[in-house]
Amino acid sequence: MWKNAIAKFMEAKPLAEACGGGYRQNFEKAFAEADAACKKMMKENDNVYMDGIPKPDTVPKPDPQSFVRLISIADELNKAGPLDNQFRHLVPPIVRQQQDELQKILQGIIQQEFTNIQKSNE
Repeated sequence: MWKNAIAKFMEAKPLAEACGGGYRQNFEKAFAEADAACKKMMKENDNVYMDGIPKPDTVPKPDPQSFVRLISIADELNKAGPLDNQFRHLVPPIVRQQQDELQKILQGIIQQEFTNIQKSNE
């Protein structure tokens, strides 16, 4: 894009020189700014995308304290909420039974989906 802008400036240069005076000065100023911006952009682009690929031996190893401890999803799903014991008497036993059945069904569906994802990733 910047190279195209510089090319257009070069095409317009004879016209600006023919006009002379203030037009020529404004043109030269705009051209110098565009040329400087183009060179700056090219240099920054080279610095960003032209970094060398480090060798595996030179890459620092991750800090063991930065690793995440994995937890079981089943444990999280089966964990009772903090208010469950306080309000347990408000929920009829049949509803609690249905809730447990629903939880088992949903847990089976989730487990099956994770299994499918693992198989597709392998």
